[in-house]
Amino acid sequence: MTRLPRTGTTLVELLVALPVALLVATAATLLLLRIARTVHAQSARLASSRELRQVSVMLAGELAPLRSEDLLVVSDTLLAFQSPLGVLLLCDRSAPHAVVVAVPDQSADAWLAGVRPGDRVRGWQTTTTPVDTPVATERTVTAPPSVVGGTGCGTDRSTTSRRWRVPLDSGAVPFSPSGPLTVHRDVRYRHYRSGSAWWWGRQSRDGAVWDAIQPVAGPLQAAALGGVRIRLLDATGAPVGPLPAPASNRRGRIAMAQVTFSHRRRASRTPQPVIDTVTAVMPLRATAYRQRP
Repeated sequence: MTRLPRTGTTLVELLVALPVALLVATAATLLLLRIARTVHAQSARLASSRELRQVSVMLAGELAPLRSEDLLVVSDTLLAFQSPLGVLLLCDRSAPHAVVVAVPDQSADAWLAGVRPGDRVRGWQTTTTPVDTPVATERTVTAPPSVVGGTGCGTDRSTTSRRWRVPLDSGAVPFSPSGPLTVHRDVRYRHYRSGSAWWWGRQSRDGAVWDAIQPVAGPLQAAALGGVRIRLLDATGAPVGPLPAPASNRRGRIAMAQVTFSHRRRASRTPQPVIDTVTAVMPLRATAYRQRP
């Protein structure tokens, strides 16, 4: 009788192969899970660092045009300053409690419609003695600006931009007709608690009150654990210490602000949160300091 060739596998071979295949599949699954956790952790870390760096860039953009005198309050939980909104030319200062202004030619003036009570107009006041140095002075806006008729602004009256009337406080306006005006708004960043989490948020002044705080980064470490740390530095990078008062004492002493954010994020393999830290050095206007590339 002719014996046919054997095909397929025997029961013994299956009993040996199945456990081996199961071990290989388990090892491959564990390897893939580990790779997935690593990728997820790296993505979370990159997202956290990206968020903090974006906040640092935004804050640096607001601090860059400031003078040291524009800083109002500096601490680890509060950073307040006078933020510049724009530059104006003085057209007419004859009316009490108001000035007529215009933006320089080739400049957009839509931002003037957003000026609100509580904003400050800053200019220069000249004295009767020609050799005296002009003195910086400011007035507070009391009502939103409105468009008025007429043409001509600046020392040569050649500016063709439309003119705006800005109501101010304190009676007669002392601004020099030959100097520019700047508009400023009080802005503050706060390290605050909402529920069980700590955040970094921004507010601006609207008249006598502050508008609703807008979170820009978080959740961060608690204030007691150093969620935000702010240091004032001179041109050499040495700490200045507390914000000098009065403002005239700061001129030439404060060159930059160093801000450190500590961001909390949950880790997939540990019950304790992971802390990501980003430090940014932000030069103020007209300083000798320059960041290294």
